[in-house]
Amino acid sequence: MKRFLKITSAVLSAMMLSASPFSVSANAATVKSNFSQAVKASARADEETAYKNVEKYLSDGNQFEYSIGRPFDTDFGEYMVFPAYYTNVEYPIMLISRRLRGYIFESDKGYVPSNFACLAVNIQTGEVFTIENAILDGLVDADKFYKYYNDNKDGLRKMFRMNLIGDFDYDGRLSVKDATELQKSLVYEYDLNAPDLKGDDITDVNFDGNTNVLDVTEIQKIIVR
Repeated sequence: MKRFLKITSAVLSAMMLSASPFSVSANAATVKSNFSQAVKASARADEETAYKNVEKYLSDGNQFEYSIGRPFDTDFGEYMVFPAYYTNVEYPIMLISRRLRGYIFESDKGYVPSNFACLAVNIQTGEVFTIENAILDGLVDADKFYKYYNDNKDGLRKMFRMNLIGDFDYDGRLSVKDATELQKSLVYEYDLNAPDLKGDDITDVNFDGNTNVLDVTEIQKIIVR
């Protein structure tokens, strides 16, 4: 009887040890660590493949030298965005601006192949697009891109600037203040259509080629939507 009790006690002790919360936690931590490493390895492989596709896109059929940076550290779904452009092209100093899905992109140089020095590559297919085409076609979410730009604009301003159309005070959102500031500028006859403003402009909210009271009204409409 004593022998039976001793064996049973040993078995129970072993069962309790194997089922202890500490053991379960340790196993879960190991699984989590392995999963995390696998995800990181997969991300590195995706980045390497995407980089090679951008490199092929830039080098295919020409002798231009190019620069490719690390991809933007944010989730754009099926796409990665790389800062990339030709380096041995003589870029004219001129303001280039494009209106893309509610935002104005500006650059002081007309980078090639993207005016704004960024390329988007599909992780699955390897297709490469200029950032302007990727945003215009909805391949890269404009709002996510704008958030990333705002979080990293100190570095990105060297290549391009991105602003919300109608954001006259440049605080990242449309408000009554923008309408008021634009109205003041019109009252004081500040020349918002000066010759040096080429292409699209942040104050031309209704996109009619001019900046006037109709743009103030358009901002007000957007605010109350």
